[in-house]
Amino acid sequence: MRRNDFLLILVLLMCGGILFAINMVITSSGGNEVVVSVNGEEFGRYLLDRDAVIDINGTNVLQIRNGEAFMKEANCRDLICVHHKAISGNGESIVCMPNRIVVEVVSDEESQLDTIAE
Repeated sequence: MRRNDFLLILVLLMCGGILFAINMVITSSGGNEVVVSVNGEEFGRYLLDRDAVIDINGTNVLQIRNGEAFMKEANCRDLICVHHKAISGNGESIVCMPNRIVVEVVSDEESQLDTIAE
């Protein structure tokens, strides 16, 4: 391997590390809140930086812990919302179709970038 090859690999690794660090800073920014809607109407708003367990109309249980929200329990048959990963980033959501519940993270900040183009 020549010296230029080594320098190219080193520069690419550094760029990857910088992009990873920027992504981590964007996803861990505070000030986010969770908006819970039932049948298209707002049920409540909850801050992600405060741990809570929310009973949603006796059908679902939403838990907020360590800056993330996840559906802990649901009485629907498929339980897709319960198996959904925890959400914390702006624009992420969990939907329980049978119970018509939408849980979405909202923030004053812009959403994360999907791609970077030059």
